[in-house]
Amino acid sequence: MHLSKCISINISAIGLLTTSWLWAFSAIANESEITHPQYVQTITNPYEQNNDIHPSWSRDGEIISFERYDSEKHEIILTDKQGVQLQTISISANKEFNLDDILGESDNGVSFNSGISWAPKGDKFVFTSNGKFNNFDLYTGKLGVSQSKRITYHHQKDSHANWSYDGRYIAFISSRSGWAQLYRFDTQTGEILNLLDNKYNSFYPIWSPDSKKLAFMQEIDDVFQIFVIDDIEKPSASLRALTKLSDINLRPSWSEDGRQIAFFHYNKASELNPIWDIVMLQSNRETPLLDKDIDKHTIANNVIINSETGPTWIPNSNHIAYVKNINEKYNPIYLVNLKTNKHTLFRTNTNLNKDLACSKDGILAFQSQDKQWSRIFISKLPDFKG
Repeated sequence: MHLSKCISINISAIGLLTTSWLWAFSAIANESEITHPQYVQTITNPYEQNNDIHPSWSRDGEIISFERYDSEKHEIILTDKQGVQLQTISISANKEFNLDDILGESDNGVSFNSGISWAPKGDKFVFTSNGKFNNFDLYTGKLGVSQSKRITYHHQKDSHANWSYDGRYIAFISSRSGWAQLYRFDTQTGEILNLLDNKYNSFYPIWSPDSKKLAFMQEIDDVFQIFVIDDIEKPSASLRALTKLSDINLRPSWSEDGRQIAFFHYNKASELNPIWDIVMLQSNRETPLLDKDIDKHTIANNVIINSETGPTWIPNSNHIAYVKNINEKYNPIYLVNLKTNKHTLFRTNTNLNKDLACSKDGILAFQSQDKQWSRIFISKLPDFKG
């Protein structure tokens, strides 16, 4: 199965209707809990006729990246916190890639670049590009350097790259075995290792803060579950299922201290009102979460899921930011205190918010609608004592 087919699940087509019966979201009914940002500003030009999506931060919190697309290109843009554009990442056909002819890749005229992940110092990054060919591979780049380096050359698709916090490895997904499987690229030796040689499709690997573990989603019996590899040097022997649920689970994310993992869970308890929840578990949980216990671990109900990342942690590990699925209120942003289960409206006065990302110093980047275009905004969070 090709990776492009594996990731073609149209999650956005699933109806996301408002419901409020789960206990975990009862506090949100009272909007008297409101906090105001220190500032809200757009970092993209409000007069340009293109869409800016999928914001993320460098590990040092100094650089914002996002994707910009129109009918002719899909680029990655790097800016500073003031919105000053620093670099555009877009791979085009280049004669130095002399394996292209051997692999039979043909120029389709459009360069598609996405999925950036940063090295720990914030000066290097990895991303996925088709290089204006019909094949997606991984490339590494450096801040301030226009030339990027291609690091995978297989004729099947590679994507979902995530750079470890210690800088040693890049985890990624490849369909080179016929399945979407989990691989590891060694940045020192260039060695590529298949971590789990099985016949299950896996997606969205993400490193633990100590770089010793990997969390990811894997398809078991047509349902995506959350798994953890506890020892990256012994992946098969240390594989552990974090969930065993009847409905889909998407894109895990680690708390800053590595003690918890949050993920999106599709809740179809009512066929008329299917919703997405955020579920949080201890990362060292020994037994998989079952349906009968999920309410105890649901921290937010009826949310708009991030398009390419898991739930958005605030750096103190005591809060998660999310977008509430309330169309009549333009999908507002909320913060949940994980110690008290208190949900607070974060009033940004922006419309149709989506795809939250938080820097290490508490600046929230997000996508929002400005007229008919998607723009990137940033907003400073108030201090939380949790």
